[in-house]
Amino acid sequence: MDGETAQTKELSKNSKIEKKPFYHIEKPMSESRVEPFLEAFAAVLKYSDYRPLLDSYCTSSAKCNRCAVTCPVFLATGDPRDIPCYRTNLLLNVYKRYFTIGGWLNGRLTNGFELTEEIIDDMLEVFYRCTACRRCTRECPMGVDHGLITRLGRYILSLTQEPFLILVMISLFLTFTGMWMNSIAQVIIFTPIFLPVIKAVGIDPIHFAIIFVVNAEVGFLTPPLGTNLFVSMEIAETNLGGVTRAVLSLLGVLLLMVLVIIVFPEISLWLPRVLTG
Repeated sequence: MDGETAQTKELSKNSKIEKKPFYHIEKPMSESRVEPFLEAFAAVLKYSDYRPLLDSYCTSSAKCNRCAVTCPVFLATGDPRDIPCYRTNLLLNVYKRYFTIGGWLNGRLTNGFELTEEIIDDMLEVFYRCTACRRCTRECPMGVDHGLITRLGRYILSLTQEPFLILVMISLFLTFTGMWMNSIAQVIIFTPIFLPVIKAVGIDPIHFAIIFVVNAEVGFLTPPLGTNLFVSMEIAETNLGGVTRAVLSLLGVLLLMVLVIIVFPEISLWLPRVLTG
């Protein structure tokens, strides 16, 4: 019996068990995720007011682990990585290293913290395992909102992992705003907002511009302020309802065209690549 037990322990020790991640990605990135993550983080900091908040949390984070007693995930798993301050510290370490002067100098002078694929995998697991109930925030003596940091981390990771979904969401947004806004106004207002995000997740700006233009064409045919609808009313001498019913099939074709361009970026990129060599 003792021999069998020893043999079992030896087999368990020598066997390599593949660890399956907690999360699931339908279309994982084949290249490195570190640079896209940092670019997405930089875009979020540039076009939001998170920077002062993160600076405050970096100086006030106590890491006392009092938040652990109220975290339902940690109480269920017992995994130290599920402690809220550990999860928050993952993102704060990246911020301090790459987006503060002290962290930049420390990285140049010493072999300090560096973002790796393993850390991103760790973020993916702990950020999406959190329920974001924010009970830990009430327990934190320093007032660190761990739930807010979790949501920020999820947002940055979503920009890093799903460029296809980002293009679909932007297209739906542009289609909706095109019902009320002129295409020139859309370009002036939304291009400075979306372009940094597009660059951060590695989408070609030319590809994004083609999608933007086609969505603007959709806006010309959508009521109540579609310019082409009013032009067609005058030509056909009919009302807005009649023209709208007549262009529904054309709208469907344009929306299908937008989806095809999103799925197959080479449609919009092959000619510029040929011309630029």
